[in-house]
Order: sequence, then C-alpha cells, then structure tokens
Amino acid sequence: MVLVLYYFKCSLFLFSELDLLPFLVTFLLSFWEVQYGIVGGIAVSGFMLLYNIARPKLKVSDDDVLVVALDNGLNFPASEYISNVLYTEALLVSPPRSAILDCHHVNNIDYTVVNEIRDLLRQFDLRGVCLVFSGLSIAVLEVLLAAELPGLRHMDSVDAALQSLSGNKAFN
Repeated sequence: MVLVLYYFKCSLFLFSELDLLPFLVTFLLSFWEVQYGIVGGIAVSGFMLLYNIARPKLKVSDDDVLVVALDNGLNFPASEYISNVLYTEALLVSPPRSAILDCHHVNNIDYTVVNEIRDLLRQFDLRGVCLVFSGLSIAVLEVLLAAELPGLRHMDSVDAALQSLSGNKAFN
C-alpha cells in the first residue's frame, strides 16, 4: 500500500507539482477526519480552478504595438485583470501605444466583459490610440457587434491587425 501511494505521488509530481497540493491537503486532513479531508481537497481544487479562470495566462509581445494573446476564455473574473494589463502596458506608458488583443481561444463572453471592453475602447480613444481585436469567433463577434461598441475594430489575424495599425495615424 505504501509503495503504491509513493508511486502515485511521484508520478503526480512528475506531471504537475501544483496537483500535489489538493492531494496533500486531502491526505493530511483525512487523518483528522475523512470528511474534512474530502472537503479540504475539494476546496483547494476549487480555489485553484477559480484562480486559473480569474487570472488567465497572457502572452505579451512588446514591440511598437502591444500584442496580448489570451491563453483561455474571457469571462467575468478575468475581464478586470486583462483590462488592468492592457491599461498599464499600453496606456500608462509614454507615449501611449496601440494594442492588439488576440482572442482566438475565446469562445464566449458575458455582459461584464462587454462593459469592460466598452470602457477600454473609450480609454484607448481618449489617448488617441487603437485597441484591435483579432481572431474572434463568430459567436463572440456577434455579441460584440450586437453591443454596438463605439470604435470596435476586429481583424481575422494578428498580422492583419498589425498591417491595419501600421497604416493608421493613431499608430505610435
């Protein structure tokens, strides 16, 4: 039994070190009472899942134009985080610069995200630079077009967005 548990922990560690955390919490709290171990493991797994949703991995390319590629979906918990990244990396620098938000992994958005995008577009417009969306799925594009966002620009790819911005007077 100990050998099986040791093998399981070693193979789990090889795949993902972070996956050991709920396992260890469950294992250690089970010594107190089994139900506490189960609840503790579920709670830690839930917090880890919510953190990944609220703080998606972003790939930021920093040239003349800021290109931010989202690693996963765009939803309510992540909208403020992504907005803060775009604001600090593109608008608070001197001079402000245009940004491209690569959304090819985004498959749905909600009302809160649409409102956050509206605010971002307004902030970019006030500073005389552009925010361009690339790789939008048809469902997401329909939602954004239905929201009638002023200044919404979208392209099929990041390269097309870069070409669009290179011919734009707002390009810095």
